[in-house]
Amino acid sequence: MSFRTPKYRLHKGSGQALVQINGERTYLGKYGTEESKGLYRKLVAEWLASGQKPASLASTAPAANRPVTINELILAFWQHVKERYIKNGDPTSELRSFRTALRPVRQLYGGELAANFGPLALVACRQGLIEARICRTRINQHVTRIRQMFKWGVARELVQETVWRALCSVEGLRFGEAVETEPVKPAPEEHIIAIEPFVTPQIWAMVKLQLWSACRPAASPTATTCSSNVRTCPRRRRPRRGTRSWNSAEKGASSLFRPRCTNPATATPGPTGVRRTICRCRSCLLRL
Repeated sequence: MSFRTPKYRLHKGSGQALVQINGERTYLGKYGTEESKGLYRKLVAEWLASGQKPASLASTAPAANRPVTINELILAFWQHVKERYIKNGDPTSELRSFRTALRPVRQLYGGELAANFGPLALVACRQGLIEARICRTRINQHVTRIRQMFKWGVARELVQETVWRALCSVEGLRFGEAVETEPVKPAPEEHIIAIEPFVTPQIWAMVKLQLWSACRPAASPTATTCSSNVRTCPRRRRPRRGTRSWNSAEKGASSLFRPRCTNPATATPGPTGVRRTICRCRSCLLRL
């Protein structure tokens, strides 16, 4: 649905210029002067920047010249979210995420002024998400969405910039401060072995390489024998806790080829051309 641009008009009774936006008339001064035309261009530009809201929708947006409450800010921001997060004509899952993130804000501080919403209020809303048994990573994402609402309000001159800057001082939750999701575990090895009759020898070789080396699927098709020298210098790397360590001690050492298994019960002869025995378990180091 498109809307016509408001026109620069003459009020014959007073000789003033006027523009009517969203059903409200604004007088610009004497008709035909550069000052009135400049003011007209400014008002129309702001109207276009706000999304060309008709009167029925613009009534839900708070006025920029008075303090707004949290409920008013959420209502205006929600209209923006419904228009922005659309894919192929359908709303995306981001709407559900914003609804979950803004629910404690509305329940706890809906009637308060947006200018009074500070870091302690954001922490209180985050605590509500923790009590709802939401996982830590999702809570950090929801806190970012709350900040996004205030940042949007700053861009529309509904909230002072200092409010949003203060909310940015709240740090994210660290490991152990909220519910953690279960780590993604590998598929059972018997399930992997069961597909051998249904794949080509080349594909099965790549599957065995991933099984023994724990490399990613995208790396196995391009792997070559000169990619690593495991005879003289086996590459071993233990990730630090934090980024990409999955915060799990069960992952152990992440290496291209893992240490050889010392348990002879699980050690089996390797494929053709492999001199030493290797183990089927994932803690073994493949030595050529």
